[in-house]
Amino acid sequence: MILACHRHIFFALGKCIALYPILFITVCLTASSMVSVGIIFAYFTDNFRSGYAIPHLQSSKEHAVLHDFYHITRDPYKIVLIGESTDGGSMLRQGEFAAMRFEIERGLSLPVNEHHRADLQPTGPKKALRDYVTISAERSFTLIGDCLSSPTCKVQVGFPYSMLNDRRVWTAPIMYGVENGSVSTLVYHMLFFNPDAGAIKRIKDVELQWNRLLQKRNARNTSLVQLRLFGDQIVDDEIRQGAIGSMPYFLIGAALMTLIVYTSVRHYDKGFIPAAVLTLWTILCPLLAATMSISCFAIIGIPINCVMFLMPFLVLGVGVDDAFLMMHKWFSSKDARRVTRLCSVLIAIGPSISLTSLTNVFAFLIGSLLSPPAVRTFCFCTALALVFDWLLQLFMFAPVLIRFYSFSTPTSAISSQKYESAFATYAKFIQKRVIRYSFLLMLIAYWMATGFFAFQMRENFSPEKTFDTNSYLAQSIVKNEKMYFDHEMIRVFFTTMPEDTHDLRHRMKLIDQIEYVCDNFTTWIDEYDAIYGRDERQRLQDHFANIAAFFVDRPDFTKLIEFEHTRDGAFGVSKLAFDICVHGFGSWRERALMVRDLRSRLPEGFSIHIFDSAIFDLILSSREAVIKSVLVTVLCMVMLCALFIPTLRATSVAVTSVASITIGMIGGLYLWGADLDTMVMVDIVMAIGMTVDFSAHISYLCFINGASLREPNKLAEVVQAVAFPTAQAALTTMACVVPLYFYRIYMYVTFAKTVILSAMIGFIHTVFVIPLLLSFLGDHSNVAIIRSPKHNGNRE
Repeated sequence: MILACHRHIFFALGKCIALYPILFITVCLTASSMVSVGIIFAYFTDNFRSGYAIPHLQSSKEHAVLHDFYHITRDPYKIVLIGESTDGGSMLRQGEFAAMRFEIERGLSLPVNEHHRADLQPTGPKKALRDYVTISAERSFTLIGDCLSSPTCKVQVGFPYSMLNDRRVWTAPIMYGVENGSVSTLVYHMLFFNPDAGAIKRIKDVELQWNRLLQKRNARNTSLVQLRLFGDQIVDDEIRQGAIGSMPYFLIGAALMTLIVYTSVRHYDKGFIPAAVLTLWTILCPLLAATMSISCFAIIGIPINCVMFLMPFLVLGVGVDDAFLMMHKWFSSKDARRVTRLCSVLIAIGPSISLTSLTNVFAFLIGSLLSPPAVRTFCFCTALALVFDWLLQLFMFAPVLIRFYSFSTPTSAISSQKYESAFATYAKFIQKRVIRYSFLLMLIAYWMATGFFAFQMRENFSPEKTFDTNSYLAQSIVKNEKMYFDHEMIRVFFTTMPEDTHDLRHRMKLIDQIEYVCDNFTTWIDEYDAIYGRDERQRLQDHFANIAAFFVDRPDFTKLIEFEHTRDGAFGVSKLAFDICVHGFGSWRERALMVRDLRSRLPEGFSIHIFDSAIFDLILSSREAVIKSVLVTVLCMVMLCALFIPTLRATSVAVTSVASITIGMIGGLYLWGADLDTMVMVDIVMAIGMTVDFSAHISYLCFINGASLREPNKLAEVVQAVAFPTAQAALTTMACVVPLYFYRIYMYVTFAKTVILSAMIGFIHTVFVIPLLLSFLGDHSNVAIIRSPKHNGNRE
């Protein structure tokens, strides 16, 4: 019944297209051109922190606690300037510190443009970057500068406090690499608590300006210090440059693909101009589909991000694959009548193309459910492009074939017999009992090995995976690992206030017992308790009665406690926070695992905040997200295969093949140096959709063949029908992405690796593994034979 439905739909479609091919071509070209005009509204933006963070994870709850504590509605924006001496010495020497101090003053003095329109005049005094800073290390740097400029300066570097002319200064957040009175790294941090998105945008513009000035300064290599500026906008700008830098690689890949497509088309048409024109139509359909998808997003105001630059590569590969299958069936057909030939082509190829297109679309839609916002946009954009490509293949490429290429490929009888003899020999070879069971054992060994390697992939992600590994920013981020390994400050908030001092001390003691908390580090709460605490139980408001005197010499902690009037008119503690110091974790993965362990070991009633927690959650959730995406995608693929190939045997072979290709690809990615991260998750989901291309076509052909698959000549016919177009498809897909392999950005390199592996393993499964599995079927396949209503004696 399902086969009859397929047949009637595509038979009717073929008759309609054959009657009005020019009309279909004109309508498709006009509609796609009109939609593609919307690309003029496209603009690029990226935010690695919010764009690649998965919402509703633990970090989201922690950020909500931060917002409530400081009465803010959005995360504070952070800019950090890091200084290191060029000779490896201490940064507390007068010349080195003065150089960093000069750069801080220069950056903070940069003007902030209050208006984006040139015709608007400022209404107040011109503001500089320093006017927007809410919290910074200014006090500590001022005290250090005053001391170093004094001829009687006495500096006693310690941790977490340092003594400057007998004055105790909190220096843990700004001094790294403290050893024997030397400080290898100084950090000046700036936090902006501004609810106005426009103000943050202007601050980011100044950040980029400051970074460009700083890089020019560092390029002169005449300073005593090496300075590095960090902020989200700097990372986002680097990502943008990397995405734009991928365009030449895309053009090279498209040129290679065009050359291979043209060479393949010459197999069908020996004329230069007809082959060139058909090559143009083959490439045009997926390119129009990609352009229309981006245009639709641009029209509704959704910006382009760096991941979306992968979409044209993918759509080109999938679209050309479908075109090859359609061309091979068209030119090898012996039907003289154009209508009959087109109907037979669409009946044979239309369902499998529809199956692969729908599976690809569903794969990306499923991938979007568990992905960060930027990756979700890429998935939606790619799914829409694949829908457009599917429609253009059926309603524009098919009319092109019937209107301009109404002939069959002239193949000599000798050449035809040679091909058939080779495939017949191959079919007999793989159907030998010894060969079948020997290769079945090899296939099982392949599953076990690749499965083992797949589970060895470790969760990891870092911002530098999205931009050039040789860039100044990437090298600077790697240097920061040494700084984080030295120590890192984490803010801890009380989400439920202690009942009294006994409860407070008990909670604080549990935190002190965590082994990776820095040695000799004391929180301000413990320090206050040591000075003003009493042995007996006290209410918190009584315990902190001397807090004003305590903060006189410790103003850095004033924003970590908040009082309010209680119902009885008393003055009580309403909010409380403190900083802890951890050490021994440098890389992003190590820090993520530390945060997971810290969350599990914190007593109830605490919440931590670390600026990179969203990235850490992305790392920690990668394995679960990948497993869920793969399982749901495979399940949807099973249902779609059952819809188009409604027999248990054919569907099980297709699903087994997809699972086999996927597990081999994941194992290959591990051996090729990839990590389990969001990029790989999207690549895997994408590859699952692509692997259906290799499995569905041959499975569907076997399904409608209606003959015993143990007969060598019938199996040879099936393999011969798909071997050449599948080889063409795999080769063109790899050619399109191979240039990306030489691009120095992990995200694009991993995409290229995934496509190359899926194409190679998929081709092997098409011509060997699937025929091998099909040969184990019973003597007669439970399949239906599709018959034409006008030619009931001929099998389509």
